[in-house]
Parts: sequence; structure tokens; C-alpha cells
Amino acid sequence: MRFDRLKAITNDFDTITNHTILIFGLGGVGSFAAEAIARSGFQRIILVDFDQVAESNINRQIIALDDTLGLFKTEVMEERIHKINPYCKVIIHTEKATEENLFIFFEEKVDYVIECIDDMAAKIAIAKEIEKRNIEMISSMGFANKFEPDKIKIAPLDKTNVCPLARRYRALSRESGLSLKREVIFSTETPSKSSNESVKLGSTAFVPSVAGLMLAAHVFNHYRKEGSSS
Repeated sequence: MRFDRLKAITNDFDTITNHTILIFGLGGVGSFAAEAIARSGFQRIILVDFDQVAESNINRQIIALDDTLGLFKTEVMEERIHKINPYCKVIIHTEKATEENLFIFFEEKVDYVIECIDDMAAKIAIAKEIEKRNIEMISSMGFANKFEPDKIKIAPLDKTNVCPLARRYRALSRESGLSLKREVIFSTETPSKSSNESVKLGSTAFVPSVAGLMLAAHVFNHYRKEGSSS
């Protein structure tokens, strides 16, 4: 019953959702991506995040509520996913992703990676790992200080523009000999400047959330289109 409305418009629903999705980062983008992946019926989800829910997260993270403050994001998201779909297998890693520990997150077979972290060294390390393992991945770029969700796009890394984080990620990927054809989600909106010296990165509820939902749609439609072409 819980997925009947999605099954009604989806051929091979069980085949599409019989994949393991690994999500790095449960912030404004990643938490919404995880939510939509769960509500799309995927049967196995791996979550990686070291952080705890803070009051400053409430304006943009779906897991951030008064009664979740101080709790680990992975544990909150795991509980939330099981309330959405108790049959979903959820594996959590409450630790920071580094070059040294990445192998841990791939102990289970991973089909698709959604990467939503800010740490550039970790982003590059993850990109190296997925290229080595030949796993599909889409990475999130920068959505701070932005107001216009209609300017969010998905494109190969070498086709990005405007986004400062994408520019840096592209340069470091090139230096590391990584493919610039990896898909990323980014915004063509010029970031606004914060008026608060102590808060350099401002955020809205409606930009990172849309990016997260688009990431989940991208993954679901990847498998939907794969099924229709086979």
C-alpha cells in the first residue's frame, strides 16, 4: 500500500528499488535526498555523517527539530526512514569520511553514491574511490547564500559555471587526474553576500531541499530509464 501510487506509474518498481544507495552528508541537501530516496522505496540505504543536529540546522534540514537537537544525524535519519518504510535496510556510519576510512563505507555492495559534503579533501577522496570501484555517483556543489531554486541544474562537472565550490572542485579534480564528466548538481545563481560577519554562509529552506529532491529523482530516474531501455 505505501508505494502503490508510485508503482502505478512505474514499470519494474521492484527492480528499480532493488539497489543500495550510499549517501554522504545529511545536511540541507543530503537529508532531503535521503528522505526522498526512502519515500521512493529503495530497499537499502547507507548513511554517512559525523555531526549532531544543531539549532542552526532547523531552517533547512528535514531532520532538525526541537526534539532532535544534539542527536546524531545518522541516528535521527535512520529512525525516520524506518518510520517511512520499516522494511528498508539502513546502515549508518556516524563518522567523518576521510581518505583513510572510505573502504568501510563500501563493505556492502554499493550501486549509487549521492555525495553531499562540504569537505573538499573528502569530496576528492570519494571521487577517487568511486572511479576506482566504477560506481555511479552524483555530487552536490554549493547552495549557501542562494534564493532561486529554479537555477539549480545537473550537468557534468566540466559544464558547470558560476558556482565557486564547483570551480574549486573542478580544479582539484583536474589536478588529481579525475574525470571531469562526473555529474554534479549546482546552481547558476550568483551567491548573495552575508550581512553578518559571524555567519558567512546563509541558507534558505527552499534551495538545498530542492537540490536534495532533484538528486533523489536523478537516481530513481537513472534506474527507471535503464529498465525501459533494456
